[in-house]
Amino acid sequence: VIRWTGRNLFNRHHGTVQLASGEMVVQSGRLVSACFTIDMTTIACDDLADPGWNAMLIRHLKDADFFDVARHPMAECTLDTVTEIQGATEGTPNHLLHGDFTLRGTTQPIEFPAVIATADGSRITGQAQLEIDRTQYGSLYGSGKFFRFLGRHVVNDHIQLHVKLHADRC
Repeated sequence: VIRWTGRNLFNRHHGTVQLASGEMVVQSGRLVSACFTIDMTTIACDDLADPGWNAMLIRHLKDADFFDVARHPMAECTLDTVTEIQGATEGTPNHLLHGDFTLRGTTQPIEFPAVIATADGSRITGQAQLEIDRTQYGSLYGSGKFFRFLGRHVVNDHIQLHVKLHADRC
C-alpha cells in the first residue's frame, strides 16, 4: 500500500493506492535497482467520512483532468541508480535513488532519498517520501501555473507519496 497526500488551498486529502507489482535487485547485499507498479484504479480517500463526498473526490481523481485512470490505469517507477549517502545516521535516508516515474502515460526523471535496510540478510526494506509535480504528467486541473483567477479552488501541483517496500530474497 502506498499512502498519498494532496492539497488544495483550504483542504488536504490523503489516502492509499495499491501496488500492482514490484521488484528489487540486490547484489552482494546491496540494492542496485528497483521498480514498482501502482494500480491507479485502487485510489482510496481516508479523510472524507461522508460516502457521497468521498465518492465524488475519487471519481474526480480518476477523471481525465486528474489521473485519467481509464486510459492509464497503472503508474510505474523504475529506479536504475542507487547511491549510498555517506555519513547517514541510523533511521535517516541512507541512499539516493534515481530513475523514471510514469504517470498518465508520461515519463519524467525522478530522484529521491530513501532509507534502505536489510533484516537478517534475507529481507530488504525500502522506505521513502517522494513528491511529484502532477503538472509534469499532464494533470493540469486547478493548477495556478496554468490557470489564472482560480480563487479558492487552486489545487496544489505537488502530490506526496509515502512508499514502503519489502522484498524477501528469492
